[in-house]
Amino acid sequence: LIEFENEPVVLTFISDISKRKNAEYILKEHEKRFWVLTENSSDIVALVSPEGTISFISSAGEKIWGIAPELLVSDNLFKYVHHDDYELAMDMLNTVIRYPDVVCKREIRFFDQHHSVVTIEAIAKNLLGNPSIGAILINGRDISSRKKTEVEIQQAKEMAEEGTRLKSEFLANALSLCKSMGRCFPIRLFNFFLI
Repeated sequence: LIEFENEPVVLTFISDISKRKNAEYILKEHEKRFWVLTENSSDIVALVSPEGTISFISSAGEKIWGIAPELLVSDNLFKYVHHDDYELAMDMLNTVIRYPDVVCKREIRFFDQHHSVVTIEAIAKNLLGNPSIGAILINGRDISSRKKTEVEIQQAKEMAEEGTRLKSEFLANALSLCKSMGRCFPIRLFNFFLI
């Protein structure tokens, strides 16, 4: 007990914590917003160390790799990289480490849990210097369907070009044969007459 003017008194300290409580509330709201955005996105959001160790990955990782995000945390990202793209993935991380202000974009193939190939358009940004992140941010999008369509379009284009080449070759041979025989006869080909 403390005495004040010969009377026992209780000393009480009061501190206004409303600013701190408001800041905590705002932080929780931001965390909820971030969680909703990452959990409902088809794009991957991942935080990795310079060595590739995953410290955070959004639920889109499960849609792509077929592995729950909590099982991917502490795993190494390079474990899933297609062996032909390993150097490309390493180069992406090394580039953002060497040049922290650079955003690096690569198309990298990965293996899912069934060892099928998935092509990811990955964008990396160095946030190692940001105390609240302290990692490399990788945003990724599954572009496997787009890559498959691009291959199909290229194959169709090549087939069309081969068809055009064969048609031209056929017409040139037919004309040459016609001239060598000294007479021409009508041939209906694709609504055209060769005479």
